[in-house]
Amino acid sequence: MKSNFIYSLITLCIISFNSYALTECDPILEKGIYNTYSEVNKQALKSKIRNEFCSSSTTSGKDNSSGGGGLSLNVGNWGLGLNGSGSREQFNTVKNDVCKSDKSELSDDGYHTVLTLIADPTIIGAWEQCTKNRGVILTGEVRDPPQVDISVKFLNINTTYWATITGTQIIGLVCPDILKEGQKIDGNEKVFSCQRIGEQPVTININTDYMGARLYIPKPKKIIDLPDPQPNCQPTVKPGGVIVGSTDPRCNQNTEFTVPPPPQIPVGTGRTN
Repeated sequence: MKSNFIYSLITLCIISFNSYALTECDPILEKGIYNTYSEVNKQALKSKIRNEFCSSSTTSGKDNSSGGGGLSLNVGNWGLGLNGSGSREQFNTVKNDVCKSDKSELSDDGYHTVLTLIADPTIIGAWEQCTKNRGVILTGEVRDPPQVDISVKFLNINTTYWATITGTQIIGLVCPDILKEGQKIDGNEKVFSCQRIGEQPVTININTDYMGARLYIPKPKKIIDLPDPQPNCQPTVKPGGVIVGSTDPRCNQNTEFTVPPPPQIPVGTGRTN
């Protein structure tokens, strides 16, 4: 009985530890998306994704600032570009996995899955490192341009409660000389303001005697929708006369289509006198 109690207590501590790590690491993803898309309201991000993703859709989109194109995720009145690996098939797979028929609001796991569809891969990598290893957490928040507020602190690992900076690299920002070599980073959050150089991407790398951390802020994006080409819902006739319907998710069972006629078979005996 006592051993069961101890096992349950350990399990509860592990669950609480992981939940705490996710909560502490979430700003890396959330601020990363907020810093990328000009339409996103920071205060509304979590509630909008959790409550409106299941009724969202995808269209062809274009970044109005860079001219780049890709797939756009429409959540309410927000247009968000799916990251480089995003596709309609991936979107539909995620939607089927995280949207349950009896519940339109996303779970915590579903919320994080959707954010990884939207965020830049470099931001996702920093978030995953935080959730797995804890350690140094480095985040940034774009204020009124060109101000960017930077935050750094250390999440303890077992009996390790701080790390010592061994080197820093800052690209795209002009910052005060705060992250100095030999300085300790502990659980007390340090916040300072930098000035962004134009709208170029921002990178801050911090190396420590424990492990490194990276902050990446992409060039700001504003996604506009482009008209989608009409889907091809015609079936494909395979050898042997097998008819295979279109795999495009925009096609439905009520779509009318024309099945091509079977090939003509020559009539005759094949012999002449």
